[in-house]
Amino acid sequence: PGFAMLIDSEIPGSAGLSSSAALEMSALTALTSLMRLDLPLIELAKIGRHVESAVVGAKTGLLDPLSSLLGQRDHLLGIDFTTMQTQQHAMPAGWCFVAIDSGVKHDLTREYNDRRASCEQAAAVMGARTLRDGNLCLLAQHQGKMPKEAWRCARHVISENERVQQAHAALTRGGVEVLGQLMFDSHASSRDDFCNSCDELDELVAYAEQDQRCVGARLSGGGFGGITIHLVREADAEGYLDEALHAFRDVSGAKRWGAVCRIDDGARVEHP
Repeated sequence: PGFAMLIDSEIPGSAGLSSSAALEMSALTALTSLMRLDLPLIELAKIGRHVESAVVGAKTGLLDPLSSLLGQRDHLLGIDFTTMQTQQHAMPAGWCFVAIDSGVKHDLTREYNDRRASCEQAAAVMGARTLRDGNLCLLAQHQGKMPKEAWRCARHVISENERVQQAHAALTRGGVEVLGQLMFDSHASSRDDFCNSCDELDELVAYAEQDQRCVGARLSGGGFGGITIHLVREADAEGYLDEALHAFRDVSGAKRWGAVCRIDDGARVEHP
């Protein structure tokens, strides 16, 4: 049927906040409700992935659309993309995320696609279906058979998978400091191996490392600009954000965007 749609948002574009996936999943949720179509959430996510790849030109995966659908208030979401099993972890009490924009607009239709191709090349050399099927030992055995860039990208992804598993364990035990250190380690791996950071992102993470109110920070989204996320005590979050925004400004001198974030429920239909 015909329809009229009003879209409203306060988040900046190209900031690495998965806003395109949020828009796609919100629109699909509304349209399937209007048309009384009962599609599984995984199918909605696959439609979003197709839009990103075939229309936008960014060869991303299911992480962003599934997160936009399966989000649960005040919970962190874990997704196993081999089994498609999900797990919810309560956000550690007294802690929250602060998002701070680097001031650099990112574009995932170029360098990100190159990184993905490098990962696929490394997996093929190792004889693995995906890098999820590999490990650092196997990668070391085949290092001399692949370009250095492919090896670096694969090392980032494989070690990142290990960090996710360690984060699951830390959240189960309530180890927020361990989670924070894993975020710092993740950013270092992105910067040095995946090479999808930039000076502005690195400066924000370095700022976080020197501030005792923050226990972890990393770039978010596909990188190459966009935002950093900082794990900060709730009681300190507003002061931390204000001071960071005062310390870092755009090249024009304008104040950057930032926000104290709360994890909310995913896309849903609300009837007035």
